[in-house]
Amino acid sequence: TSIHLPMLVPPTIISNKTFYGATRLSSFYVPCGAKDNYTSDANWSSFASNINERYFTDYTITTASTNDAWGIVTLNEPTSCADTTYNVVAKPYDGYHFVQWQDGNIENPRTIALTQDTAFTAEFARNTYTISTRPNIVDRGVTSEAQSALYRIKPIRHNLIRTAMPFMQIVTTN
Repeated sequence: TSIHLPMLVPPTIISNKTFYGATRLSSFYVPCGAKDNYTSDANWSSFASNINERYFTDYTITTASTNDAWGIVTLNEPTSCADTTYNVVAKPYDGYHFVQWQDGNIENPRTIALTQDTAFTAEFARNTYTISTRPNIVDRGVTSEAQSALYRIKPIRHNLIRTAMPFMQIVTTN
């Protein structure tokens, strides 16, 4: 269990059972530079070994996907006072890929330092595949030429592709 306390001054503990059993099980995260305030406070000193400093911001970051069925967006927050950046990661589901963020940026993951409330929306798209065929069919002395066509195929399992074309030779992912 972790408890985030974004206050520089420790809050007053009203009852000695407020965090009953928490000394062994929990981590308390306080703003950078506030650990001494907590560890020197009579109510908080017993939790000194569980108090850690981390970066807190006054800004809000919102993440979203243009299609939740195609992928998700995760946010990795700073874990120490030395790190004040956030990593926003677009994670496509199988059969899809990340295209770009709403502002056209294509970095993934994307590292940002917040200076204002910010929103990130990831755009995902279905994967497309190119199938190259090379039939060599001789019919009454005439050899057929390879032809190009667009096929809609669906990945089934372990990157196998199911199609009605028994002469498929090459499958590449775009």
